[in-house]
Amino acid sequence: MEFKKILVINGHSIGDVILTTPVLKMLKDRFPDSKLLFLVKPEIKVLMERLSFIDEIICYKKGMPIFPVLKKIWKSDVAICLDERYRSALLPFFACIPRRVGLKNKRKLFLTNYTDFLGNEDNIYESLNFVNIINRTLNLNLSGNYKKLYISEANREEKIKVNNLFQSLDKNKKVLAVAPFSSSVEKDWPLDSYKILFRTLNKNKEYQFVILGTEEDRKKGSIEGNDIHDWRALTSLVETGEILRRVDCFLGGCSGPLHIAAAMNTPKVALYGPSSYHRWAPIENTIVVQAQKGSQVSDKMENIKIEWVLEACKNVLGQSYI
Repeated sequence: MEFKKILVINGHSIGDVILTTPVLKMLKDRFPDSKLLFLVKPEIKVLMERLSFIDEIICYKKGMPIFPVLKKIWKSDVAICLDERYRSALLPFFACIPRRVGLKNKRKLFLTNYTDFLGNEDNIYESLNFVNIINRTLNLNLSGNYKKLYISEANREEKIKVNNLFQSLDKNKKVLAVAPFSSSVEKDWPLDSYKILFRTLNKNKEYQFVILGTEEDRKKGSIEGNDIHDWRALTSLVETGEILRRVDCFLGGCSGPLHIAAAMNTPKVALYGPSSYHRWAPIENTIVVQAQKGSQVSDKMENIKIEWVLEACKNVLGQSYI
């Protein structure tokens, strides 16, 4: 089986797209002479556009003109739809792509090869779920390192900007980067718990904290205190990656910054409640703190105790992490 032009689509959020990158690398390794196209939301383009194994990034989201997109993907050999969105199957159908594969999810009319959820996806890392979808629908034996995530490397100007931000930090103190907010409030640990954690962890003034997030995250609450640096809305996604490459530890829930930190191979403390950490938590260099209620796993983030997170942070910050 050979393809001259491969289209991969994932119209979900930052984390889902980053989790797609191992699959893209595998496809390029398997079909090195093919042109690999990746269709994502416009705001995510910068994270993907400098990756050598992607030949072209195509941007689309609801409300954008459809014809420029159809022109770029026209008559690709195969379209691999890795999200479950209806329009992700509709675009390749209108572009006359002969082989269109992905999850069925009420859109099988527009797919030529489809599969369904098998029921065990929550126990499998999402990148490997993507590999399994492709192998089932295309009868490929695609394989490779599904744990290794990728994002664009910062350029000179972006590194200079991050250098300037780091000038405000104490070089003698370890840096803990924190992203308190995700795309869903149900996945967020209470802000007051973060504040107590900061005070408790920093009794001996050994650490400093960098708060990451978007302009929208700024509206969700103030975070002030000694050795707390609020950098929300000050950096692009690639600059955020450069920050996370330099810090000693990342702390946060299931969010885009968590997966950016994973791509930077930064040690991480990941907080999980309603979403399956088996499926969504980075595998390497990660300590997962799972919400619990009694002896049972809980989907309420407030059931994560501060002392659990404190211990996990100390394990990362206080010793070499392997």
